[in-house]
Amino acid sequence: MNFREREYVCRGRTIRLRQPDGIVALRADPAAAGAHRSVAAADAVPAAAVGDLPANDVAAFRSAGWTFVAPAAERSARAATTTAEVLIEPSGRLVLATDRLTLKLKGPQGPELDGARLAAFGVEVVATLRFAPGLYQCRVKPGHDGDVFDVSERLLADGLVEFAEPDLISAIGPRGGERR
Repeated sequence: MNFREREYVCRGRTIRLRQPDGIVALRADPAAAGAHRSVAAADAVPAAAVGDLPANDVAAFRSAGWTFVAPAAERSARAATTTAEVLIEPSGRLVLATDRLTLKLKGPQGPELDGARLAAFGVEVVATLRFAPGLYQCRVKPGHDGDVFDVSERLLADGLVEFAEPDLISAIGPRGGERR
């Protein structure tokens, strides 16, 4: 299995992740299941294709309704699903990155003006987080150039934000820290 290196900045530290080629994760949207093609078991990549990924984490994500598919299946099912990039943290744990990120703007000017500033980067505000000014949960607009990591990097390079961190989904193991 080949991997692509990805990175983002979290609390001033660069976090490096590995992204396996040829695998994305999908979870069917229950509200759209009747209107769109749902994720079928036939779309799932063979077990051997996820063999280099942590088996316990793959099982946990599958139990939570995620299906690991080839990118071609992701494109045909996009309208009825939540799509996530599959990544491996430095610790070896599997995480998923959707199109969401949490960010804090420098010099916030209020939700409406802040939303307009972010729109130039292909980002739309999903929620205003009230415990600090200029803090938002956002998503990368569909069809925008780049993914959540690319947008995070551009926002930081532009100096528009104090931080822009992709929201990562991870499996939580059993109590006591033991992983099965």
